[in-house]
Amino acid sequence: MLNFSQLKDKIIIISGPTASGKSALAIDIAREVDGVIINSDAMQVYKELPILTAQPNLSDQLHYPHKLYGIIEMDTHYSVAMWLDSVKREITSYKEKGQVPVIVGGSGLYIKSLVDGLAFIPDISESTKSKMAEMISSFDSVSLHKHLFAYDHDLARRLEPSDLKRITRGLAVYLETQVPLSKWQSDTKPYFPRDKFFIINVDIERESLYRNCNTRFLAMLKMGAVEEVETLLNQKPSIKYPKILGLYELINWLEGRITKEKAIEKAQQFTRNYAKRQTTWFRNQMQYDFFLRKN
Repeated sequence: MLNFSQLKDKIIIISGPTASGKSALAIDIAREVDGVIINSDAMQVYKELPILTAQPNLSDQLHYPHKLYGIIEMDTHYSVAMWLDSVKREITSYKEKGQVPVIVGGSGLYIKSLVDGLAFIPDISESTKSKMAEMISSFDSVSLHKHLFAYDHDLARRLEPSDLKRITRGLAVYLETQVPLSKWQSDTKPYFPRDKFFIINVDIERESLYRNCNTRFLAMLKMGAVEEVETLLNQKPSIKYPKILGLYELINWLEGRITKEKAIEKAQQFTRNYAKRQTTWFRNQMQYDFFLRKN
């Protein structure tokens, strides 16, 4: 096992799938290195659903500093760029105080953007959006993919012809800027040198991971997740809710479209599916300093 005390000059990142024990590990590390725990989970930034998004409980937050949890209302715009601005400030502030930033979460884009940098890409104008709408109505995904090859060969080569969302994004950026999206993406600069990070990937045996996903959702229900969702529906009934695991299943149950048992079954299934995708992504998309395998 790692000697965490040797990491006091690092920015520690703990990545891995949901329900793999990242938060408990973060507390263990923070205790040993005088660390401050910083959220890198895109769903845990919302105030309204701390239980359903598995945010650290109040006891843990009282014992160890926790930052960027429950910081925005659900109907407020938030992006990876906004998170990066916040996390850079937190890292710099606590490093100056002699404390160790311990960044923990399962949002791969957040973590990868912090380590590798995030490309600046100009906004798409309404006129370009109109042009794209016309193209989407006139061509199928395969034809749009062929169009993309003419403008951005590198991006088109990386995308499947069925990936309509990313294909249209690539076309829109080129039409707007006359610069390929792949070129914009290549012009990234990391915020901190790679050797300042120590990245840990928590990888848990699949059967145990799935069991954790199932039991954790049941525990959330006992802790008050349903009441959280009821309050959200009463206070903000008309907004577009983010894709929080279990949220739409509980809404469908509360509004009478499915039974409680079916809501639990589907929420557990979607959580397991998400954990599987996360595991694959983290294994293949990041460079790690320590691979923590758990049974």
